[in-house]
Amino acid sequence: MDVVINRGQRIAYDVAGAVDDTVVLLAGLGTPRTDWADAGYVASFADEFRVVSIDSLGHGDSDSPADCSLYTPRQRVGDVIAVLDEVGVGSAHVIGYSMGGWIAVAMLVHAPERLHSLCVGGWDPVRGMAGVRERLGIDLDFDMVIGGFRSAYPQLTAWITPDREPALRCCFSAIEDLDGVEDALHACGLPILLWDGVDDPHHDTSRDLAAGLRTAEFVEAPGDHAAAFFDEGGEAVTALRAFLRGTAAAM
Repeated sequence: MDVVINRGQRIAYDVAGAVDDTVVLLAGLGTPRTDWADAGYVASFADEFRVVSIDSLGHGDSDSPADCSLYTPRQRVGDVIAVLDEVGVGSAHVIGYSMGGWIAVAMLVHAPERLHSLCVGGWDPVRGMAGVRERLGIDLDFDMVIGGFRSAYPQLTAWITPDREPALRCCFSAIEDLDGVEDALHACGLPILLWDGVDDPHHDTSRDLAAGLRTAEFVEAPGDHAAAFFDEGGEAVTALRAFLRGTAAAM
C-alpha cells in the first residue's frame, strides 16, 4: 500500500504491473480498493498495463472525515489526480464501478486531459440514483443500500464500523451531484464503455445512454449490481480487457 496526502487527507492506493500505459480502478460505495484484486481485475490487466487501485476518501485505508463538504466531485477528482501525479502518470484509462463510476465521469467534467478512456460500470452517469429509485419504485436511501450490502456480503463489509459510517453517508449524499456530466459525455471524443449486470437497476438507462453517445459502447454481464462486479464468470473482466487493448492500440 502507498499513500498520498491531498488537501490534508490520506488517500491510499496500490500499484501493480510495470507497463507505462496506466489503468486506474475506482471502487463503489462501501467497497475498498482491494476488492478489485479479489475479483480478478488487477491480475487480468497487470501484464499489459500499470494498474493503480485507489481507496476513495471515506473508504478502506484512506481517511474518513465526517465533513461532507470534502466529498464534492471536483475534490474527489483532485484525489485521483494527486495519485496520478505521485505515480508520475499524465493520463490514464479510468475504470469506475458504481460510486467509482460517478468519480470517473466527474473526471470527464473536471480533468478530461487526464483521461485516455473511460469505463463506467454499475452506474447511469446521467440519471444516477434517480433512475434507480424510479425503476425500483422506492425512495432508496443510504441505510437501505448499506443494509443490503451488509446482509448479502457480511464478510466484505465488516470494515464498515460505526465510526466509518458518517463518511460513507457523505459519499452517498455527494453522488446526487451530476452537474455537467451529460454535456461532457456528449461532447467527449474519448472511447467510453458502459457495463451493467442484466438485473442491475441501472442497466436499461445505461444501455440507452450508450446508444446515444457517439464514442460509447455497452456491455452487459450476468446478475445484479454486485454480481456484475464480482464477475464469477469472467465476462466483465474479458470485456474490459478487450476494450482496454483496443483503446491502447488506437492511441
